[in-house]
Amino acid sequence: MDDKACWLVFFQNRYANPCHAAIGFRPSVPPLGILRPKLDEVRLEVDCPGGAFGSVRIPYTIPADEQGRKRWFELSAVTHYPAGRGMRLRFRDGMRVGSRHKSGVDTALMVASGLVGHLHYTRPARFKAQLPVSPRPSGADVPPATTETSGNPVTPCDRLPGSCKTFR
Repeated sequence: MDDKACWLVFFQNRYANPCHAAIGFRPSVPPLGILRPKLDEVRLEVDCPGGAFGSVRIPYTIPADEQGRKRWFELSAVTHYPAGRGMRLRFRDGMRVGSRHKSGVDTALMVASGLVGHLHYTRPARFKAQLPVSPRPSGADVPPATTETSGNPVTPCDRLPGSCKTFR
């Protein structure tokens, strides 16, 4: 019997302007293996105001034979700032989820895959998670995907009163 659980994904926009991000993660191929575990890929799109952070709760089905196992996952994201990034507001780097595309072929592949709704994984980050055992019976109600975003972005002027200067 398959059971349901929820992923909790956190995100943050380090820049002043709003951001749209496509995020995805999927199970990695095990070392010395050739097939991915039979777990679903997770894809989501997030809109985040400048300097804000938030979380998304996503329902997830876990097959009975995968419950309790530790699995590696690949994480990738593509961001878009419609008005440009703007000023950097947060200076701590989080986990890098990919690298810049190194060639025109990679860039063309990313653009083409985005047009058809596919997230292209270019050098994804990896994380390890232990899947829960019997999280919820299949028939149980699972809350729908929900997104929460903070309403008070931080600006450098908020942290250092009186020290903001205009540079030309």
